[in-house]
Amino acid sequence: MTRKHPSKLADEPYVRERGLRLEVLDRPLVVFEGSAEEAVQAFPRTLNVAAALALASGAPVRVRVVADPAAHRNIHEYTAVSKAGTLHVKVENTPHPDNPRTSYLAALSAVELLRELCSAHRLPTLG
Repeated sequence: MTRKHPSKLADEPYVRERGLRLEVLDRPLVVFEGSAEEAVQAFPRTLNVAAALALASGAPVRVRVVADPAAHRNIHEYTAVSKAGTLHVKVENTPHPDNPRTSYLAALSAVELLRELCSAHRLPTLG
């Protein structure tokens, strides 16, 4: 499940196409339920966590998106069930100070990936 403040979801095509008026919410509202693939198509700018989970696990991933006026952070909760046991994870991402529409963790992850890519393709020094 992904829980976000309505203002972070209001500009998404899925929300606009359905005429959802999230700015008037006074309690949480489930705005989407479906597969990770469907979620990424519906919310291409805001559900990168669901996409990463589906790609990393190779397993079917069900997604629920909740618009919650009380949410001041993006909250992602996941449960993985197997023969070995059950794992439940809850992550609350702090908004980036310069761009509150994205998480600080997403920005740090992008910077780290760029560092790794640059160091892997360093050209040998001459001389």
